[in-house]
Amino acid sequence: MEPSVSRRAALRGLGLAGLGSLLSACGGGGGGYAAPTATRPLATPTPTAGANSPTPAAHTPTPATPPTGVPTNSATPAATGTTAPTSAPSSSPTAPSAPSSTPTPASTATASATPSATDTVGTPSCILSPQQTQGPFFLDLDLLRADIREDREGIELRVALQFVDVDDGCTPIRDAVVNIWHADASGVYSGFAGQPGGVDTTGETFLRGYQVTDATGRVEFTTIYPGWYVGRTVHIHLMVNLDASSLLTSQLYFADALTDAVYTQPPYSARPGRGTTNDDDGVIRTGGVDSLDEVLLDIVADGSGYLGTKVIGVTRA
Repeated sequence: MEPSVSRRAALRGLGLAGLGSLLSACGGGGGGYAAPTATRPLATPTPTAGANSPTPAAHTPTPATPPTGVPTNSATPAATGTTAPTSAPSSSPTAPSAPSSTPTPASTATASATPSATDTVGTPSCILSPQQTQGPFFLDLDLLRADIREDREGIELRVALQFVDVDDGCTPIRDAVVNIWHADASGVYSGFAGQPGGVDTTGETFLRGYQVTDATGRVEFTTIYPGWYVGRTVHIHLMVNLDASSLLTSQLYFADALTDAVYTQPPYSARPGRGTTNDDDGVIRTGGVDSLDEVLLDIVADGSGYLGTKVIGVTRA
């Protein structure tokens, strides 16, 4: 059962009691989906912050095997999702809900090193993440939940993020409200009319939700790999607030080679013709990004889907 803590209550600053058990398999700012060379313990954020991966909400979608060449992660998520905080946190916004996944596999990926649930994926880093446009599809909703899929089909994606303060020795930021939202496999957002092809999803909340960071600055969402739409590369929107103040509005991206491989599988393969890549995307080029590594999720294969991780540096100034 999803917790029902109101965002408004969260803004009253009542403090966070617990978000449930977390998986620690989070990577830093390496970008792409290179296989880890060896397992190593989760790094506690220091001037070069560590990474992590929290526990996703319980869900059992029909599996889809990741494309060949993507490293695998043997970490098995806990069966229960994020637990409701006993008291509301001191933060802000929210976002919509999401789907279930059902794509059919291509081939099984292998890796030179298989991280366990307590390993770090990728190289930890602590850099200031660039601000990017909020875009036209944000909705301020009370949707505190880890699993945002609802009825949407697609390849399962766990998104594990850690937020650190770059002005304070990269210490974890607790009680921040983290919203994410993105398009479904057909390139459609929930909650809006007048989308391409005349699609109207008014009143729907798939692929939207928020989590509140724990004492280590971590949150995790269970969603699907996003679809594409004309004029944009594949992305996830991100908004982070603390004590009614905005810390970050940005977007997270995927390596084009990985997206190309994912899109050979259903339901994505029903929509060929993706035209905009990371190199062509206007938001990346004009959004203060010095290097794609700053905004690319680190991806490994995770069971029938993927795990995407990122250490995200913000400033409270």
